[in-house]
Amino acid sequence: MELRHAKLHFSRSAFMAIPLFQLFSLTAFVALIESVLLFRGKFMFLCEIGSIGDWELFGSDGLLHLVRVLVIIAVSIVGAESANSRSLLATSSSSGYASSFSVGVGKKVLLKWTSPGKIHAGEYCSMYDICGKRSDGRVLNCPYGSPSVKWFLSGIASLAADMYADFGLSQFTSQLQNCHAPPDELLSSKIQSLCPTISGNVCCTEFQFETLRSQVQQAVPILVSCPACLRNFLNLFCELSCSPNQSQFINVTSVSKVNNNLTVGGIDYYITDAFGEELYNSCKDVKFGTMNTRAMDFVGAGAKNFKEWFAFIGREAEPGVPGSPYAINFRSSMPESSGMKPMNVSAYSCGDTSLGCSCGDCPSSPTCSGSAPPSPHKKHSCTIKMGSLKVKCIEFSLAILYGIVVLLFFGWSLFHKRKRLPASRMKPLLNVTEGSEVHSFNKQKSESQPIQIQGEAPRAMQGLQLSLVQGYISSFYRRYGTWVARNPTRVLCSSLAIVLLLCLGLIRFKVETRPEKLWVGHGSKAGAEKRFFDSHLAPFYRIEQLILATIPDTKNGKVPSIVTEENIQLLFEIQKKVDGIRANYSGKMVSLTDICLKPLGKDCATQSVLQYFKMDPDNFDSYGGVDHAVYCFQASAFVVTYPVNNKNDETGNENAAAVAWEKAFIQLIKGEVVPMVQSRNLTLSFSSENSIQEELKRESTADVVTILVLLGFSGVVVVMLSVLGSVGFFSAIALAVLLDFLLQVTAFVALIVFDFLRAEDHRVDCFPCIKIPVSSSESDKGNGRGEPGLLTRYMKVTNVTLHMLDTSLIDEIRISVSYLRFTTILKAVAEVHAPILDLWVVKLAVVAVFIAFAFASIALCTRIEPGLEQKVVLPRDSYLQGYFNNVSEHLRIGPPLYFVVKNYNYSSKSRNTNQLCSISKCDSNSLLNEIAKASLSPESSYIAKPAASWLDDFLVWMSPEAFGCCRKFTNGSYCPPDDQYSGNICLHLIKDLHMKVNPDQNAHFSFVRSKILVQRPPQSLPPPCCSPDEGVCDLGGVCKDCTTCFRHSDLQDDRPTTEQFREKLPWFLNSLPSADCAKGGHGAYTTSVDLNGYESGIIQASEFRTFHTPLNKQSDFVSSMRAARDFSSRVSASLEIDVFPYAMFYIFFEQYLDIWRTALINLAIALGAVFIVCLVITCSLWSSAIILVVLTMIVVDLMGVMAILNIQLNAVSVVNLVMSIGIAVEFCVHITHAFTVSSGDRGQRAKEALSTMGASVFSGITLTKLVGVIVLRFAKSEVFVVYYFQMYLALVLIGFLHGLVFLPVILSLFGPPSRYKLTEKQEGQASSSSSQLH
Repeated sequence: MELRHAKLHFSRSAFMAIPLFQLFSLTAFVALIESVLLFRGKFMFLCEIGSIGDWELFGSDGLLHLVRVLVIIAVSIVGAESANSRSLLATSSSSGYASSFSVGVGKKVLLKWTSPGKIHAGEYCSMYDICGKRSDGRVLNCPYGSPSVKWFLSGIASLAADMYADFGLSQFTSQLQNCHAPPDELLSSKIQSLCPTISGNVCCTEFQFETLRSQVQQAVPILVSCPACLRNFLNLFCELSCSPNQSQFINVTSVSKVNNNLTVGGIDYYITDAFGEELYNSCKDVKFGTMNTRAMDFVGAGAKNFKEWFAFIGREAEPGVPGSPYAINFRSSMPESSGMKPMNVSAYSCGDTSLGCSCGDCPSSPTCSGSAPPSPHKKHSCTIKMGSLKVKCIEFSLAILYGIVVLLFFGWSLFHKRKRLPASRMKPLLNVTEGSEVHSFNKQKSESQPIQIQGEAPRAMQGLQLSLVQGYISSFYRRYGTWVARNPTRVLCSSLAIVLLLCLGLIRFKVETRPEKLWVGHGSKAGAEKRFFDSHLAPFYRIEQLILATIPDTKNGKVPSIVTEENIQLLFEIQKKVDGIRANYSGKMVSLTDICLKPLGKDCATQSVLQYFKMDPDNFDSYGGVDHAVYCFQASAFVVTYPVNNKNDETGNENAAAVAWEKAFIQLIKGEVVPMVQSRNLTLSFSSENSIQEELKRESTADVVTILVLLGFSGVVVVMLSVLGSVGFFSAIALAVLLDFLLQVTAFVALIVFDFLRAEDHRVDCFPCIKIPVSSSESDKGNGRGEPGLLTRYMKVTNVTLHMLDTSLIDEIRISVSYLRFTTILKAVAEVHAPILDLWVVKLAVVAVFIAFAFASIALCTRIEPGLEQKVVLPRDSYLQGYFNNVSEHLRIGPPLYFVVKNYNYSSKSRNTNQLCSISKCDSNSLLNEIAKASLSPESSYIAKPAASWLDDFLVWMSPEAFGCCRKFTNGSYCPPDDQYSGNICLHLIKDLHMKVNPDQNAHFSFVRSKILVQRPPQSLPPPCCSPDEGVCDLGGVCKDCTTCFRHSDLQDDRPTTEQFREKLPWFLNSLPSADCAKGGHGAYTTSVDLNGYESGIIQASEFRTFHTPLNKQSDFVSSMRAARDFSSRVSASLEIDVFPYAMFYIFFEQYLDIWRTALINLAIALGAVFIVCLVITCSLWSSAIILVVLTMIVVDLMGVMAILNIQLNAVSVVNLVMSIGIAVEFCVHITHAFTVSSGDRGQRAKEALSTMGASVFSGITLTKLVGVIVLRFAKSEVFVVYYFQMYLALVLIGFLHGLVFLPVILSLFGPPSRYKLTEKQEGQASSSSSQLH
């Protein structure tokens, strides 16, 4: 057997009863080895001489070793003679490759050699000491079985092993001899503090224990908030590394050779399922606030059970990757013949009272089970299931109500028809009965006979009983119209002059494109909360983002992986171009490093997969290349985010440098990067913080020319002038309605007068300077003395005299008819439309259909979602369209959510600390515990993760358990964690030991120092904790005068006093996170606490960060905001602490929280205003009520169309709905007025109203608005197409159908009585009146 495969152990007994040549040969062999090693100046050997117990360090003197050999021989001979014992030389072999031999006397073992073995027994080790290191510096255990020991070799053995290798004696690294000595009380206490289940002998050297301590130290800050989880976790690794019964549950299954040394390559670790289950259950809900996640996501890769967690822990990590340096196969069962038994130390439940965890870390704890908060209110629609059909309760109720209404209406109509049938047969077909008078219209008049209109204009209303207001308005506008007709030039010029004067205000007109100014009201609660957050903490950083994605395969629809070497190299190229951007701002060139967010003060916090390679392409191969990236994740897109510093921008210039860089960034991506990406068959979407504002600015001018030109061609110049004038003077579009009305009654009337004069002078309408000569006969015809005009022929066709109509209505008919000349349409209205509507069957069908549509629209209204899609607001060709699509497709996390606490009292007298925190001994209903509970039901709370808590991390950072975090020197100053210093081993101690061994070889020390620090490049190391020339250091280079800040006795119930809190909070916020202390607050919580005035014991503002769940729809944003506010209100009331939620999108979506309430209130006000105006003018409650009902149906039907077209409810659509009431009035009022001033029964008056006003409504209102609406279809912006073209087109069609179909039917059935009254005076003046119209 080769000696390098062996390990020598010397017993405490003397060598007795061994033949001299055997004893000499063995002892001399050992001494020879030692002499050679010491001669080379590299071996330091500590041994116990006899039973004296004194330590001695031997030098390199060969004579000294010869004397030592002789002394041992002499002692052995004397002992042999007195003991008269027998010698024993035995060899043994165990299963597999294990073999050993031992030399001893009786039961006393003198010398034992053991090969790598599988001896499984109590007080026996399966692996002991360190025999090598991996390429990344991770140490590897020796695969040698040996009895558990009582003493630790301190870490020098591992150093000696390195030295052996340097001198070509690596085969002797296994020969480190353990001489028994009294236990080191300090080291024993260290083991007991970390591994309380281990006492007595151990299976680890001191260096092994320090390695274990340094490794688990990284997990302590993560798990310390739940003591039960931390204790179970530590027990798992303590038993693995140091348990004296290690061989009973550890089986070395493979070995590997490192520098000619055998090291452990893989083990089986037998653990009971009960321990594994309890370990997992105690840790599965523990929070890791710094990363806004569960600790299990960090230490267990999101394992769902203990087996998955063990599989992750036991995976052999690649060099440079965190994890086990060798494979650990966790098993729960073993062969019965093996003699092994699984590890089964006591496991603690997270609900254990002695090691109790907070409710946030242990929701299943008995103390927390009854404190679960009610789930945030979530609306559940009531549904009724009928077989396989499931309908909403409101739809079912409306269907029943509709059936009842239709049945009642049909019953009433049948009864009413039978009642009126005998009386109607006795009346002449075309006679109209009004009171006791009967009027018969002459049907024998020739077509050349003039139209007869009662009296002159002032006396034409004598047969009508108008209200006082209506009469006054009629009289006023008659006189006003006469004055305008006499002074058209003056009116037109003055109107244009006023408009042009108002347009001068356009010089100072600016388009507002800032979203927060466009969509946030002055009294917005969210706006006030944003101002508080920005002023006390910090504005949320600006976001510049790239999304590089693959294109789905058209054949199978699968999306290829983006993780290829070519794509990663492409990402490096893009990053290089982005780093090279230089934007000119005020003569200064601005780069990304000048404006980027640097939470740790040095490097930009770029969120990219390239961070794994430290943003350096030279590290790609050395860090595992694409293979390691594929191992870590599979994805279809790379998302790269560049956080940029943001400032409170009240003047608009604070972020000017960032805006300049963002413009250059967008220009670079559009011009260079996108073509480069597309050539690789990939897609790239991108956005900057300023993108939406710039695209809104581009959109504001994109459709102006199109709309104005088309409106101009449509003849709506007056409307255009009114808009420009109102914008110039008032900077408010809404006031254009008032100015439009004024221009309609001034400039437009003047233009009509000029057009009338042009027509009488026989001038061409498009070329008024050209006059057409006409004969006298044509002139007579043109003046009405020849062939009747279009209006006359229309009236003859309708067989309706106009003697009962207001002259103003006649003028309106003439204007509209002469303007559009729709002869065919007018005849159709008279000959087809009105007679069809007069049929009873048609009336019943019309009422049934329109009521059904109204009821269906009510049901559809419940499906209208609040919100305004960003893609709709932006131009169709905007690069942001693709970006928003990719965001919803590829991002799996929602927007950040902050819970802001005002006036937190951290003094010892206040309970606020325990009311907010979520670690051990915090209140079960604390804010952070409630957030953690809410994150367990994300579908209703919209909270994705527990909150990142600066308070929890601060309390953990201060706790004595986190021994690597809050530390101080003896002078009270701050002491950073160990790994933020250069030395892992105290250099002066090593130098001292080395010089004792080799006093003449001081030159070797520099070599030793470089060997020790090989795992860290010198340029990356800060100054050491203590220099070799001063002070003393512990093992690992930690200065002895650097201790934890507090002991448990220094705290008050594990909480800091007011003075301690005040002193250490700045330390925490300035502490850099590292492997030794992941709880450092710098970077993660730098802006989470407002330290202004905190010395008083009150922190004015602090925030706890979490995330919403992914929000893909507008309704998700609204619901998440409502849930967060409900949650904060409930917690604030419970804790009596002022807490409010804040997210960036809240200021834009706050309006949608009560958008339905706002819409209904505004619609009710508009409908009420119309009703009151109609009531005041007409003094007819009946007419006003019918108009109100029809307008309500129009609005409801329009909302039903919105639901069908998926048009959302927002400020734009609410304005459109309110405006639709004003537009819909025109479809109703004219018909209703004509009906009230007509004579006859309801059916005759309805037909007469259609005949006189139907054409005007259709041509003057429906068609003109239809032309204006169609223009919007050609707009480049989607918002114009959706919210103006679609909505207004629906309004025109619905208004037309209600005004010319439904309203006449309703009037014929339920119309108000007529206001027309015939008198004898009117009959006597008929002939004289008619002569005036020839």
